[in-house]
Amino acid sequence: FFELTPEAYYGDTKSVRDRMQVFYSFQKLATAYQLYPDSFGEEFEKKLEEHVQWLITLREQVLADRDEKVREQGMSLNYAKPGADEQQMVKEDYMFASAMATGYFVIQPYNAPLAGQSLSHAQKAYQNAARFKLSGELQYMAAASLFRSVGNYTYHAVVKDAYRQDGNVLPP
Repeated sequence: FFELTPEAYYGDTKSVRDRMQVFYSFQKLATAYQLYPDSFGEEFEKKLEEHVQWLITLREQVLADRDEKVREQGMSLNYAKPGADEQQMVKEDYMFASAMATGYFVIQPYNAPLAGQSLSHAQKAYQNAARFKLSGELQYMAAASLFRSVGNYTYHAVVKDAYRQDGNVLPP
């Protein structure tokens, strides 16, 4: 991990599936650091920062590619009844939002400016995905990560709604 660049560590990022795996892997690393920081050492913080910055750059490229594809194909996004491509986009956005919210939570104590960028990207990705009105476990995971990071009860309401849909209501 310490010797590899983020590109080498995560591997291919061409497909939505690959990128979702990258986001999930980062989230697991950041969560492990959060829970057991003494097991990692200070150099891990710098490596997490490098990975957050790389993920933000990757995200910006993905958004530019999406915009170009929409323009080239003359597409309009169907928010009411998303097709297969839009559903994949929504899943990717929620996974990215969850990873960046976790990144924010972990790096906030020692790099507030980068943490702020991470949070901003997380919130934008979540808002972009939420426009499609598709719910599911990735939405709930992203909402839980964002609620934990910023304490916004809009995200908390989404998580509570997930439990209501399963027949289990959380106490207030």
